[in-house]
Parts: sequence; C-alpha cells; structure tokens
Amino acid sequence: MMRTKLTFLLAAAAALIAGCGAEGEVILTVGESSYTIGELADYYARLDPATRPIISSHEDAKDYLEAFGNKALLEKAAREAGYYENPMAVAEYEIWRRGNLINMLQQRLTADVTVTEEELDAWTKRHISEGVYISLIQFSSEAEARAAHERLEA
Repeated sequence: MMRTKLTFLLAAAAALIAGCGAEGEVILTVGESSYTIGELADYYARLDPATRPIISSHEDAKDYLEAFGNKALLEKAAREAGYYENPMAVAEYEIWRRGNLINMLQQRLTADVTVTEEELDAWTKRHISEGVYISLIQFSSEAEARAAHERLEA
C-alpha cells in the first residue's frame, strides 16, 4: 500500500514539476512528513551543481522525485531503528556533515577563482624559501633508525 501511494504521488509530482501546480502544494508524503513543490525545488537548488541530476523531462522529474522519496523513506527507517540516537552513528554523521559543509563552502568560495600556470610558478618562486628541507636525521641507535625507515616504507 505504501509503495503504491508513493508511486502515485511520484507520478503526480512529476506532472506538477513539469509545470502544473503551485509552489506550496504538497506533492510527496512519506510517513508523517509532507513535501511541497517549493521545498523540493529548494532542496534541488542546494545540491552540488556538478552532481545534481538534470531535469529536462517528465521522466527526469519522476526519477528525481523517486530518489528523493527513497531517501526520505531510508531516513524514516533509520530514525525508527534508533540510529539517530546511537552516539557512534550521530558522531559519524556529524563528521560527514562538517566535511560536506566545508566542501560546499570551498566550492562557493573558489567557483570563480582561476590560477594560471604563470601565477602558480611565480608564487612558488616567491615562497620556495619557506619550505623545510631535511638533510640529516639522527637516531640514538641503528635499530631505531631501521624501525623508522620501515615505518616510512610501509
């Protein structure tokens, strides 16, 4: 029954995204959560432009909404299974989320930055003296030196 309802809603949603329906109209319901055309459009706009799907047809819209609905179903199942209360799962999610936010910020900040080979060469020449070069490392014994070498080679 749930799958049939979801399929029906996805088909309706695809039609709505194709140009019919208002931005505030609910087009997808997963459990007790409802999503409007505007919310789905906002979510889509926040996706990484390099990896988000291109929606140029009714079928593309249906595929996008089906993927969104499946994601919502998985999140609901994870919540019901207690993953959102599991400290290890929450910590892993936070690590992933922070990394994702950093990547998104970096992409925004560097989207219009271009560096030519000449600029890179000039910067390297100006800052080459800041590099650290090691010419000698002393150890207290040959065994300690061999152990360090093995760790480096591993």
